[in-house]
Formats: sequence, C-alpha cells, structure tokens
Amino acid sequence: ERDGGMTPMLTDFGIARLADSPGLTRTHEFVGTPAYVAPESAEGRPQTSAVDIYGAGILLYELVTGRPPFAGGT
Repeated sequence: ERDGGMTPMLTDFGIARLADSPGLTRTHEFVGTPAYVAPESAEGRPQTSAVDIYGAGILLYELVTGRPPFAGGT
C-alpha cells in the first residue's frame, strides 16, 4: 500500500501444458494450484478450454471479493 491505495499483484500462474503433450509430468502426477484447478483437471479427465474459463472465474471472483470462492483446509 502506498498513500492509502492498493497495489495489485499477479502471482502463481501455475504450469501450463499442451493437452496432447505428455512430456511435462509423469503419469498421474498433479500439477497446478489446487484452489484454481478445475474439477475435471484434478480428476485427470481430458482438458478443454472450460478449465481456463474456470480458473479465470476463480481469479476474477477473488479479485472482486478479496477472498477465494471456496474455503477448505485441503
């Protein structure tokens, strides 16, 4: 904060990969920030553009409200 104002910052973009590229991770290895990962990605189902929209929605919600949309310890 400077002069009572807020300074926005972006961090942790996770690790992106091509859907058809097996080279980044080992089989069944999870990659991503759990709070921003779409359920289908966490479950290992095929990824579509919907997972990007989900992550952007989570980020937008947090930017507007100042808190994540889902609370949980795990």
